Amino acid sequence: MRTFATVNQLFCSLSITLVTTLVTTLAATLSITQCEQLPEKSPTTPKVGFNLDLRSKTYLAIAATDQGYTSSSLYLKNLATGDYAEILQGESGDPFLALRPLSTAIDDGAELLWFNRRASQKNFRRINITKNADASISKQFSLALVATGDPSHVASIDDRTLVLSGFAGGQIYGLATVNDAETLTPLIDPETPWGLPKGQPLRPAMTLPTTLGARRILVVAHQGIGSRYEMTGSQSLFLLSYVAQPVIAALPLDLDTTAQGVQGIPLKFNNPQLMAEDASCANCVAVASTCYNRKDCQEGLEIVDLQAAVSQKTIAWPLPPTCLANGTPVMGQNSRHIFISVTCSKKQNNSNELLKGIYSISYETRNATLVHKFASEANGFYMLHFDKSENLLFVGDETAKHEGILAVYRLKGNQGQSFEKIGEDKMPLIPNAGVTF
Repeated sequence: MRTFATVNQLFCSLSITLVTTLVTTLAATLSITQCEQLPEKSPTTPKVGFNLDLRSKTYLAIAATDQGYTSSSLYLKNLATGDYAEILQGESGDPFLALRPLSTAIDDGAELLWFNRRASQKNFRRINITKNADASISKQFSLALVATGDPSHVASIDDRTLVLSGFAGGQIYGLATVNDAETLTPLIDPETPWGLPKGQPLRPAMTLPTTLGARRILVVAHQGIGSRYEMTGSQSLFLLSYVAQPVIAALPLDLDTTAQGVQGIPLKFNNPQLMAEDASCANCVAVASTCYNRKDCQEGLEIVDLQAAVSQKTIAWPLPPTCLANGTPVMGQNSRHIFISVTCSKKQNNSNELLKGIYSISYETRNATLVHKFASEANGFYMLHFDKSENLLFVGDETAKHEGILAVYRLKGNQGQSFEKIGEDKMPLIPNAGVTF
């Protein structure tokens, strides 16, 4: 574990780095920069700009990448002090970070799951974090996933089992941890005749474990995009009935036996990116969609009744034609309060131009409220995490010099229309994903 401590002076800087190996060997390096005027350089350690005294959360874990997505690091920010520890470095340029449910965590801590998704580093680590920020990092477990870029989503079934969505490989996997051993089980028969247009494979963007009557089911969001990220119009929700013990197994549910192939529920908006249970009915889910470009793509929020197998209510994102939501949206206070990343083309130059940034959208008010303005010509694919218990939104961003920014905002009120900026940190890498615990 590497802990950063920096003392800024008028003409000098002193930095101490402590490096602790996994066998608890301690090495210390002391470096002193002579007093001289040096040209401004990109930061090499996070510069703390805020700390938070919270009731329910102690740490913020951040997956951060360089501008070219060639490598990544895992940072752990102590929210009370603001200080950082670098837990991993030199990992894949395409990481995925998840938090295992606290019921399975070690005493007084949590377990982070770190997935490397590049071809040369397709594996994952389990990282136990104690309250004093000590990190126990497991060995790298190989993941026999079919395609680079998977998993695209991780969901929890129970204390020991996760469900991994493999968008690129067209597969859903059960990942079970028993006695520190990992078992990866494909849940979909590759010969399943999905009710999709000819030549279009299943593209599982994400999976939601829930119930339908007495059945335990997995709701699988088929993304409906092609190999070149073009919209195919086949976006749907497919249902799988599953059992978790003694070994996870699943079977598809055909929602229309009169049609050819296993039928799902057609979605009205393209490219689903977020799914959650919705309180409007006993079997409803909310699905949020975003677009990579405006060509043949419609985006917004829709409410789907799983029992009736129909998308019944929709709201298109209230954005002008030159703007679109991209990246991965996150849920706010409930399934009808969504945060989205918005980018706009340069063609819009009128006085009502929408600024690039993070917006809060409420299904009830149909309004888009700017929370965070991007610092540069951002692409929008940055960290976005909302802590519901603390009403805090954590936002990743980057400067024109490709230096990382971590900003935090507090939600005020219950309509998602008022926010207070608490502060921001400067980071050597660009925040890509994050979780609080």
